[in-house]
Amino acid sequence: MMKGFSTVPKSAAGQADGPVYAMDLAVLLWYRSDLPREAARSYWREGHAQIVARNPALSDYRQHHFAYESTGLWPDMDGVETTIPLFRRIDGMPEVRLKGRVSLLLNSRYSKKILSDEVNVFARTILYITSIRGGAWFKSGYDEPVGFRCVALIKRKIGISGEQFERFISQELCTVLNQSVDILELRSQVFLEWDQSQWDSPGVAHDNPEDDQYHAAVIIGSRSKADMLQALDRVTDGDFPSKQAWFCSAIHAYEVENTYTYCREGRPTLPQLAPAPKATIEPLKRTIAPPTERAAKSSSERKIPKALKLPISGSTPEDVIVDTQGRLICGVADGRILRVDPITRLEVTLCSTGGRPLGLELTADGRLIICDAHKGLLSFDFQTQVLVPLVEFVNTFPLRFCSNATIAKDGTIWFTESTSRFDFEQAAGAFIEHRPSGRLLRRDPNGEVTVVLSGLYFPNGLSLNDDESAVLFVETAAYRLSRLWVQGEREGDCEVLADNLPGLPDNMSRIKNGRFWVAMVSPRIAALDSFANSSVLLRKIIWAMPQKIQPKPAHTAWVMCFDQDGRLLEDLQSSDLSYSEVTGVAELNGRLYLGTVASNERSLLEIDLELDA
Repeated sequence: MMKGFSTVPKSAAGQADGPVYAMDLAVLLWYRSDLPREAARSYWREGHAQIVARNPALSDYRQHHFAYESTGLWPDMDGVETTIPLFRRIDGMPEVRLKGRVSLLLNSRYSKKILSDEVNVFARTILYITSIRGGAWFKSGYDEPVGFRCVALIKRKIGISGEQFERFISQELCTVLNQSVDILELRSQVFLEWDQSQWDSPGVAHDNPEDDQYHAAVIIGSRSKADMLQALDRVTDGDFPSKQAWFCSAIHAYEVENTYTYCREGRPTLPQLAPAPKATIEPLKRTIAPPTERAAKSSSERKIPKALKLPISGSTPEDVIVDTQGRLICGVADGRILRVDPITRLEVTLCSTGGRPLGLELTADGRLIICDAHKGLLSFDFQTQVLVPLVEFVNTFPLRFCSNATIAKDGTIWFTESTSRFDFEQAAGAFIEHRPSGRLLRRDPNGEVTVVLSGLYFPNGLSLNDDESAVLFVETAAYRLSRLWVQGEREGDCEVLADNLPGLPDNMSRIKNGRFWVAMVSPRIAALDSFANSSVLLRKIIWAMPQKIQPKPAHTAWVMCFDQDGRLLEDLQSSDLSYSEVTGVAELNGRLYLGTVASNERSLLEIDLELDA
């Protein structure tokens, strides 16, 4: 954790002295043989996940994608089958924690959607469900550096009762595993007797002969495969192998190639691809300094000399940057990335992300880095015209609200996730909630992604300073500009450079010659400030109201210029330009170019700095 900032408290789920019990379920899956394996994995990971994760009956939902050639990780032992049979090899398993049986019944229409969609990707599915206390979480694995997982599917020995088997799994087997310091994630499910009528999706096979049926699953996570194998060695100590042989006829430990978490503690974690119901809010109270007098003014002392709208074919160009030939690049609401010549007004569509592009940045090797609120961190190659994802998931969770990026000379990408709790379309929830849920992340040239800072108040624009020794970034909901040192003697130190700003800072221009511009989306909004100490109930009522009657930004265009130490150099604001909610700013040849998220605005704004008022 970096100095000067605290992280959001870790989830307590499964982290208590003893296991946390609930009703869980697992579905064993086999892909359709007529689909390419990667196409099937992609559909399960994307389209199918969107349907499942929105089910209000779910508390937690993970997908475990099994390695194709997994033969079994469990140590060999007499009397227990540990090699996975080739003819029944499973492709994956969703792991679900339910809010309760009643909740599942009340939301049966979601189950019907899931069942009807299975035929699009699966040839065979087998559902197993536990009793109300049949699922046990010893270690949730959330917020832990889990780099390797396995799912052990276990068959009960004939003659062993369900009660005896459950006691062995939860009180003996998991206790032995839980004693290993190498285990960071440990959950078990002991299944009720299998009943096909509980999960009978049309067009999909559900045959499950008695000899093939499983009776428990244990999900295990560690830092690495080496740590996993070392931890599993504990089950071979002493007479414990004979105990396993007494209770279990088979333990098939599948190596997990990828795990994706799509619902955590009742909240979907993946960006919506279609309009979805509002996420619930869990408000916190915090102290906010009163705004300065500057926040109440509708214009700056220095007047904006001249402003001109540059029409574009798309709406709400959230960010704007300048390429090496002096052309403007922006992303618009329909997913397109546009390039506009500010002199000839010629517009070209470079690509479409299929999502909602936000922050943009250019690399030294001729690529465009795109932060997309729906698709994650993307890269577009101008030469090949190929768009590829760079970061879609971080620690099994979808990158939900990728906001802006800055790039070092060696290709390292620093980027922000404004909030992990709300979609772009529901961003206001983060401001009403006042719960810090944003992150600063780093993607190294080798593709490794690190969470550098968490627990931030809607982090947004950022830029490396001139010598790349520090990253400067804003937190929109904290009204501040901060500096994180990333090289040198002060590496790891984080300090506030400009606090209690009079407005809501958004994107930043790239630092050049020691200075940069910050787009101010709005002056401070008194209602949002007051919510910081309002009751939970009041804020939930306000959040439930239609968006059109919730607090709104002021109708004004505003940018501020700072030096690398946070000193204010320029302050330009006007409420007379028919342009507002400024979220992007770039400087070129004595002119500023602004972007916006104002509804239906189909233009960039050009401001000539060199003319007098």
